[in-house]
Amino acid sequence: MFDIGCVAGSFILGSLTDLTYCRRLPITVLGMLLGGLLQMSLSFVNPSAQMLFSLIVFGLGFNVGGVGSIISGVATSDLVSYYFKLMQL
Repeated sequence: MFDIGCVAGSFILGSLTDLTYCRRLPITVLGMLLGGLLQMSLSFVNPSAQMLFSLIVFGLGFNVGGVGSIISGVATSDLVSYYFKLMQL
């Protein structure tokens, strides 16, 4: 469920950053805060409640994995643009 959440979070959170005119900071902070709250809520969930546990793990993947994809995409594009600026010198 975590991996499915990561894929869904990558697409949806990436689309949200595009809708906010590429302002990634608010989406990133919100995703990490929600991910932290979901992580803390795992302490209080009964392990026999498998559906609730699966939804929380999906939410963790959505928030943490989606934000990780946004950060890695930005880092990659920054490195490529820096490389091309060096090549033009």
